[in-house]
Amino acid sequence: MCHKPISELSSEYRDKAREIESLISHRISVTKQVTICNETGANKDKINRLVNDNLDLVASMLAILKLKVVSEDDVYCSKETAEATRELLKNCFNSPDYMRILFK
Repeated sequence: MCHKPISELSSEYRDKAREIESLISHRISVTKQVTICNETGANKDKINRLVNDNLDLVASMLAILKLKVVSEDDVYCSKETAEATRELLKNCFNSPDYMRILFK
């Protein structure tokens, strides 16, 4: 191995890198390897090497780059959108008319 393992990353990145590595590992394990090979053109040995030798490096890089790995079914929004939604809901919950309609 020519890179630091996840356990040696600074605390700022360690937990996120472990989470990313786990998500990718799980998804690889539930996807047929032949599908990955057919779609990427990589052979089985190359996929195995990636998983066994370099997945921790890929996960570490994604964590350091502050990129998320999520299922395509997950829905995410920007921090600004979440804050705007929070403000909207706060105002709505303070409205007797809104609450009456909501719990009618």
